[in-house]
Amino acid sequence: MKRLGLLVLVLAASLSSCTLPSLLSGGAAVLPPDPLGATFTAVQVPGQTYTALTYLPGKTGTLNTVAHLVGPALRVNDSRCAPEPKGLLCVLGTVPALERRVIYVTGYASSKVEASREDGTPVKISGK
Repeated sequence: MKRLGLLVLVLAASLSSCTLPSLLSGGAAVLPPDPLGATFTAVQVPGQTYTALTYLPGKTGTLNTVAHLVGPALRVNDSRCAPEPKGLLCVLGTVPALERRVIYVTGYASSKVEASREDGTPVKISGK
């Protein structure tokens, strides 16, 4: 039994040493899934040069929803998006539970969406 406990400790220590440097190096941290099911997905449109980014708020709607987009040469034709220091900021606003918001973009690499629920609970999800 002691050997099993030791093995678990060694395995846990080795796994944490593998992941910690990537978090400290400033790489994109992957956020845990939203408990109420909010998602932000990126799909390369077949036969096209652009990517469709789709936000779904999950079981309840979200307020003050914004998407931070990052990429080597981001381009959008969307009045909701404006430049920010590291890419583009797209203001999606209030998104009711049964609706979605789509952004078409080229030069996309990653993203982060921030919003809040009606009760003030924050929503933070990452996309790739």
